[in-house]
Amino acid sequence: MRTLTELTTLAVDTASLWWRTFPRLFLWFCLGFGVHHLGQQASALVGSAHQLLATMLFVLGVLGWLACLVMMIHSVKPALWTPRHLEPGVVHDGVPQALFTSERGINVLALALGPFLAVYSVWGLVEDEVADLFFANISREGLTDPEGWSISFAPDRLGFYAALTVGAWLIGKLVTLLSVRLRARDGVGLGLRIVAIVADGTAVFGLFVALGIGAGQIREWWQGRMVSVWFGQTWRALLDRLPEWQLWFGATLPEALRGAAAWFWTTLLPAISDRVLLPLMWFALAATVFGWREFRGRDVVAGTRLEPAAVRLDHATGRAGVQAGAIPTLLALATDDLRRKYLPVANALRVVWHAGPRFMGVYLVLATVLWAGEVWASEGLVRLAGPQPDDVSFALEPFYDLLLGGVFLTASVALYATGVDRALAEVTRTPWRPARSPRAFPTAEPPQSVSRTMPPS
Repeated sequence: MRTLTELTTLAVDTASLWWRTFPRLFLWFCLGFGVHHLGQQASALVGSAHQLLATMLFVLGVLGWLACLVMMIHSVKPALWTPRHLEPGVVHDGVPQALFTSERGINVLALALGPFLAVYSVWGLVEDEVADLFFANISREGLTDPEGWSISFAPDRLGFYAALTVGAWLIGKLVTLLSVRLRARDGVGLGLRIVAIVADGTAVFGLFVALGIGAGQIREWWQGRMVSVWFGQTWRALLDRLPEWQLWFGATLPEALRGAAAWFWTTLLPAISDRVLLPLMWFALAATVFGWREFRGRDVVAGTRLEPAAVRLDHATGRAGVQAGAIPTLLALATDDLRRKYLPVANALRVVWHAGPRFMGVYLVLATVLWAGEVWASEGLVRLAGPQPDDVSFALEPFYDLLLGGVFLTASVALYATGVDRALAEVTRTPWRPARSPRAFPTAEPPQSVSRTMPPS
């Protein structure tokens, strides 16, 4: 019964937040949608004749979409319950102060876009972007001339994408050093951070395509090796040696094991990744946008023998080549992605544990419901439109994406925000009130300041 109550409460709170913030969510979504598709179509229009330009247009489109996604999450921060209803004069240990203050959108964007790129690279979401770009190339050029596409996994393009990855990574690190030196100049520093973000996105995209081309070549090489053939023969021989016992569901024992192995690799692992881990990652990303970004690399090794070295590294990172010396500076640059992208996301993910396993399960259930609803709605739109010529089908795809994203993506953002809000209430021990309470609606009052006094024991 408590689980059902928790599910109902979270659903009602999410629906209320979504309804109250839908205009700003939909505005940012439409802006990101337009930039995204404009970048894809411009990249497909340029084609392989100007490969670098086509690649940069695509990267800018993806980064524009991610930037608008960050701003979608940031735009609902004033409507969160917990930061506005904390007990005055109490500071909560381990909770970043940025969660309780109003931050400029451009500063949030510069600080939070890196973790979004990290999740995109780890979870293969760049692959979805590349698939959309393939679709844009096919809709424009057709299948007859793949050499003219703006992106291709042809082996002869491996050198270009490898050079693009290395060059963009080096430019990003160089700009990071310059931004640290010029940190006092806000305008210049912000411009350099934007350049670093573009370079970072270019490196992520180039690395994905280069790895895709390399993986295809390695796969072909591996399939022709004797050891690969031996593994396959051994597995089949093992299944052949098993007795042909008839199981209660109609299959024999070898058939059941063969099906179980295929189900494990093709169904279970992707389901865990996409329906469990990825929603939790989006939860963590929403927390980083709201301000849960204050995390240092030395926090991982606090209390161990490695802590003094981590303290020196953090100190060197703060100076980053000004007086730190060559070796600390190189070490700081080498671990920059880990400290600024992956560790903050992992640290923000820990906040979900404060809400308890019941809340985590309820959150995942609602995330799955939204995903399933989008799938069913997409199939319903296709059936409603009926059979269409290929050119009409291609023209309808962006309309479907706009309609579905305007409803389900904005609702997902509201779910992420409500989840972080609820978990933050657990962390700070703030009494949680359902969204239907009049006090839950945002007011014109600024967020309450949090003093440096510790809570009473």
